[in-house]
Amino acid sequence: MPKKTLDNLAAMRKTVLILNTGSSSVKFAVARGRKIFLRGLLGHFGRQAEVITTVNGRRRTETMAVPTLRAALSTIRRLLVIHRIRPDAVAHRIVHGGQRSSKPARLTPTALAYLHGLVELAPLHQPANLAGVSWAKKAWPPAAQWGVFDTAVFRALPERARIYALPARITKRLHIEKYGFHGTSHAWAFRQATKKLGVAQGKLSAVTIHLGAGASMTLWRRGKPMDTTMGFTPLAGLVMSTRAGDIDPAIPVYIQEKLRWSAGRVGHMLEFESGIHGLCGLNDMRDVLSAAGYPVKGWPHRHRPATVRANAKLALEIYIYYIRHNLAGYIGMSEKIKAIVFTGRVGANRDIQRLVVKDLPAARKIPYLTVPADEEQAMINALPL
Repeated sequence: MPKKTLDNLAAMRKTVLILNTGSSSVKFAVARGRKIFLRGLLGHFGRQAEVITTVNGRRRTETMAVPTLRAALSTIRRLLVIHRIRPDAVAHRIVHGGQRSSKPARLTPTALAYLHGLVELAPLHQPANLAGVSWAKKAWPPAAQWGVFDTAVFRALPERARIYALPARITKRLHIEKYGFHGTSHAWAFRQATKKLGVAQGKLSAVTIHLGAGASMTLWRRGKPMDTTMGFTPLAGLVMSTRAGDIDPAIPVYIQEKLRWSAGRVGHMLEFESGIHGLCGLNDMRDVLSAAGYPVKGWPHRHRPATVRANAKLALEIYIYYIRHNLAGYIGMSEKIKAIVFTGRVGANRDIQRLVVKDLPAARKIPYLTVPADEEQAMINALPL
């Protein structure tokens, strides 16, 4: 039997754990070859954490105490033991891959040391991602550890979109450039859109819009990323749940000088206290939509004071404005855009989609579609099994 066929058969038998660790939740999946047969979500760590597992299409939801990330990972290991699963490899979502990571890679000690050096550029997610790697190495020592990097797809950005207009001696010394994020999600949404539209990847020009707690947009021209809204860190671009998005760069300096805040305090404000939360005190878009007069199916409606409703409406208008602003710019600077592709939990909301494209001259006659997010399947597809 030819070696290539033997390699394919070996890949089909390989059991892979896909691990997506966050600061307050963990998603995971298990695949044989590239087919996922078990999925799980441990959401919102605490005494009453929701644990959802789906095995061969059968869904089970329970509530249990999962106070920390370490407790969540221990829960996952127990679930795998119950199902007699011992992974041959573990694929980790890594938010920041830096300048060295243009495709999935084995997480060697050298690679991990480099990734730890990038923590300050993605402080919300990178520490949790790397904690998952350390745990998996101890849980299953023989298993190969792989990283799938959110920044990898954007290594292909043209220099005009990637390089900042700052002194070159500083940007080169400090490795400052546009890295982009949500790359795994954008690439998945784009590829699924080509299938839905029946267009070859190399012939499709489109805009993908990932909307969740974080938010970003990517312009694709003939199958290649041309620009993306996130930048050196995930703070840049669109307004997000707790992140400010694009602001005048003088504002942080002004706040430091006037309020005598440290750089760390200002950074915390931009990362955790701004965006939708800073505008109206709410940070779940379902609450914002409900308060602004757009009830969300399956989400409880709460009566809120008039001031909260007014602030929520304004926050939603600002959120939508920046999406429309960037979308119009991307459409205007590219050849014929054949699709606007929404993905992510918020992006799948039809009210959000209509608010974005309604009466937007640049988007007239461009079809828009939804691609359900599936980062786990995107990750397993990306691995060189």
